[in-house]
Amino acid sequence: MDLERALKLAPDDGHAYGLRALVWEKKGDLDRALRDFDEAIRLAPRDAMLFRSHRDRVLSEGRSGPIAGGDFNLLKNPFVLLGLPLDAKPAAVKEAYEDAVEDEADEPDVLMRAQQTLLTPRLRIEAEIGGFLDVDPQLTTQIVSDIRSGRPLDEIKESLTRLHSLPRSNVIAHYGSAGPLGLDHLCDLIAAQAAVAPGAVCDAINDVRQEIALGRVDRDAVSEALSKLLDRQTKAVIEALGFVDQAVALFDLFVSRIVAGGDGAAVFRLDVYVSMFRQTVASELSKRREAVVTACDEIRKNPKPDLAYRKLDKALRFWMALVRPVQTYETHRQREDPAAREMYGTVRQLALDLSNDQREFEGAEKVVSIASGVFGHLPRAADQMAEDTKQLAELRNDKLADELLTPLLQACEQANNSHRTIEGELLKAGFGPGSVGSVRSIYDKFSAAVDATAKLPFSDAPWRLVRSIALSLNNDSSLPQAADKIIQGLLDHAVHKPPSPDMLAMLREDQRAARKILVENDLTKNLKAQKWKETEQLAERLLTLETDEENLSAVRTIRDAAAAKRKANTRVMWFWGVVIVGGGLWAILANGGSGSGPQTTQYRPPPSYSNTQTWPQTPAPSQTTAPPPQRTETFDTGETMPQVGTGLALTRANIRYCAFQRVRIEAARPLIQAGVQGQRFSAAVDDYNSRCSDYRYRQSDKDAVDAELIGKRYSLESEGRALASSWRPSGSPTTRR
Repeated sequence: MDLERALKLAPDDGHAYGLRALVWEKKGDLDRALRDFDEAIRLAPRDAMLFRSHRDRVLSEGRSGPIAGGDFNLLKNPFVLLGLPLDAKPAAVKEAYEDAVEDEADEPDVLMRAQQTLLTPRLRIEAEIGGFLDVDPQLTTQIVSDIRSGRPLDEIKESLTRLHSLPRSNVIAHYGSAGPLGLDHLCDLIAAQAAVAPGAVCDAINDVRQEIALGRVDRDAVSEALSKLLDRQTKAVIEALGFVDQAVALFDLFVSRIVAGGDGAAVFRLDVYVSMFRQTVASELSKRREAVVTACDEIRKNPKPDLAYRKLDKALRFWMALVRPVQTYETHRQREDPAAREMYGTVRQLALDLSNDQREFEGAEKVVSIASGVFGHLPRAADQMAEDTKQLAELRNDKLADELLTPLLQACEQANNSHRTIEGELLKAGFGPGSVGSVRSIYDKFSAAVDATAKLPFSDAPWRLVRSIALSLNNDSSLPQAADKIIQGLLDHAVHKPPSPDMLAMLREDQRAARKILVENDLTKNLKAQKWKETEQLAERLLTLETDEENLSAVRTIRDAAAAKRKANTRVMWFWGVVIVGGGLWAILANGGSGSGPQTTQYRPPPSYSNTQTWPQTPAPSQTTAPPPQRTETFDTGETMPQVGTGLALTRANIRYCAFQRVRIEAARPLIQAGVQGQRFSAAVDDYNSRCSDYRYRQSDKDAVDAELIGKRYSLESEGRALASSWRPSGSPTTRR
């Protein structure tokens, strides 16, 4: 054998030992190969890196195998692949290339590219920064040996601490490209990347090149090469991490730790990680989005089954789990992730469609509730969803009120147009289970409405509707005894199924005021008839019902005078004494017994209206005024525009215009834009204020209109939005919000 003869002639020839070691390796005699490599390293220290790399490769065959990097592979670095130091000259590069080809260290084309890279000054920058720049050769050899021998990252911590930030990032990225990194190693990698200083790297490269008389590099070229290198590191590590649930949770924790750490350079570098993560999960995110869209379409087709909403919730949370790390980063930057915002818009549109197109307010509320659980971290969305929830609840209540209260409302309105019939029936059998005629029908509808609305926000509405009959009987037809029968029936019903405390207190005050009027009437009759004993007794009773101090003083005067007349048995006409009581004796039930005085109400809309979106906007009918409801009864439900002025006494039709027009204006407000539309809207507000800002009314009329408003709010809001559309200039596009 030629090598044997050569070694006998030159026993200190390290290269001959190295070549013989390769022969032993090919023959499968690994022990002899290792011994010859050891001799070669001892006898030829200058080429020790080359011989050690071959030795490590041989050694790794008996171990777990090398840590083979993925898209970022340190073992493919030209210096590492050819076993050369950073200061290798062109001649050494060519020689190492020939040896590597002979040893079949890698594919021929890979070895050729490595040689060309090291021989081309411009390309050599990538190899210099992508390996072990400014690292002790022995430490480099040790780390490469560890990688090739399959030692895990945790076992080379001591070697890592001796590396500068750039080569340390290369080593960690190599491991991260081969398999997913843990949280601590991810943090070590981004810290090393953030610490890389282009100026120091440029100086280190030029120092080496000066020794081997190779052209210098400028800082801009180094900075550009570093940017590409660090991006390549990050991309390889993120792709190896993957997007299974555990990996996404780990990455989210990593993002949270970095943003909480407050290191500006690391946070700046984190932007690249998040961008790479977006690219990596884009395809999977698109698939999950399709599942959400499919769930939304199923709900649109059939909004009743709860299973459809559970499916939507599951699909949304599955989608959000993949994008949560991105949103964690965007939240730190005080931004909203565009993908999350777009998905929120998709889900919210479903709620709008359910509410506006199908009037499925309960389903829309379920969708908003799901969105709140998934998108609650979006600042703007959170506020919007809170407003959506509130308005949806109001719309659902309006719909329920319309369904549950319309029969009672119609019966009450008919009763208010037939007082004499109602009076006779009330005086005969009162208001309760034993009522007769139309009063019995009203009571049955009232009782059913109380049961149906018991747990709803408008549970007092049935009581208000029936109370309005009592007010109308007393105020419009001067029938306080009939009014008292209704109030007493309501209080009797409240014993078993009470309304709210406020309503109960109002009814009791109504009863006191109604009975006060009855006593006042009897007192006046007995005064005229000069029946002093009866007058004294009625005055005494009136003192228990009166609350106004001035009126109490007047009643005491009447009582004392009647007592004196009774005792003196004189016949003096005291009729004019009742005038002392004044308006107190004739106080009507207009304000629920709250006191005497003029009955006025005021409403003045705000001077300006903000153009912010409100929930929800329903396609409105073309008409701009409400058509009269189609009902079998014949009673007035029309609107009459009041005259311009203040302090005027309005009819029920006038009050109805003011109350209904107010709802229309408020519904139109969010849709108003600047320009002609804004001018027309302002004119409408000014006209409304000139007619409805200050007026007098009968309480029965006001209560009746308020009761009507419960069931008409939804249609009135639609009319308001139609008004806003009609104020647009011709040709202006209609935007669905």
